[in-house]
Amino acid sequence: MADRDLLWIDPDWRAGADAWIDGQLDGLGLTRTGVIEQPHVRAWSTVMRVPTGDGAVWFKANGSEQAHEAGVVRVLADRCPEHVPELLAFEAERSWIMLADGGTRLRELLDGDPGLDRWEEILPLHADLQIAAAPARDDLLAAGAPHRGLDALIEGLDRLLADSSALQPAVDEALTRDEIERLEHQPARLADLCARVGALELPESVNHGDLHDGQIFVRDGRYLFFDWGDASVTHPFFATVVPLRGLAYKLGIRQLDGRLDRLRDAYLEPWTAFHSRGELLDVYDDAYRLGTLSRLLDWYDLVTASPAMRRDYADAVPTNVRLLLEVLDGKSHVW
Repeated sequence: MADRDLLWIDPDWRAGADAWIDGQLDGLGLTRTGVIEQPHVRAWSTVMRVPTGDGAVWFKANGSEQAHEAGVVRVLADRCPEHVPELLAFEAERSWIMLADGGTRLRELLDGDPGLDRWEEILPLHADLQIAAAPARDDLLAAGAPHRGLDALIEGLDRLLADSSALQPAVDEALTRDEIERLEHQPARLADLCARVGALELPESVNHGDLHDGQIFVRDGRYLFFDWGDASVTHPFFATVVPLRGLAYKLGIRQLDGRLDRLRDAYLEPWTAFHSRGELLDVYDDAYRLGTLSRLLDWYDLVTASPAMRRDYADAVPTNVRLLLEVLDGKSHVW
């Protein structure tokens, strides 16, 4: 168990969190009807279920690695409340939030099925959210969301290349010298991709960062996006990397085919308000490759946030470097 876990279960911390929760409930006119449960304890966050007379509400606290989530959720609650669970209370200083119940997780509804029809509905909704949130780009950055814009990606890769302990941690998954050399030859190529993708102007916006079936809830026929701890401000198309990679894994494929092409096309449809479908498709593959780099940098920042994270998630950076190299080498498009 990572060092941070000890905070979430420390009696003094719990007493303070419970008191804050009860105080917020009083202000909302809600009454707690049972014991606060703590079903989720991770190195970087904890989530607690709070029973009330009007149904459960949910409390989440983040560590410094993802402290921006409270501010990001507040911006999204203002800009696109139809796409996120209702924000009941928040405290930016401690990155504490309280949310209304989001309904049923998509993962439980799918029960092991990839859910391609569902994702064909979900991805354009995420695009709608991004379009609605784009005018609040500066507010998202002010909330602490990392900037993963095209002009920031190569600088992030340079930082990673200088960190040998992240590339070659003391685990079996450490990168080989050959793999590191291959990565060292990528910045110029990636810079060219950035120029190509950036030539088709699209607004930077929020990227969920970890969009999978465990982060989406269904309530009253609506899909709600939850858990914005990995959120960043990026080129919008980066948002498709995690869901398409995950679906490809479930389908047992390594290249886009018609099943995923239709999901990509569904995601792109709202963006035709900015450019033609053909223009969007012209840059999509390169944007996907850059999105794979962005996801690698998300993991790098998370892993290096503390000694405990370096220890407990040492394999994350090498794994994501290999995914990037496969995508750049054309051996795999999606995972």
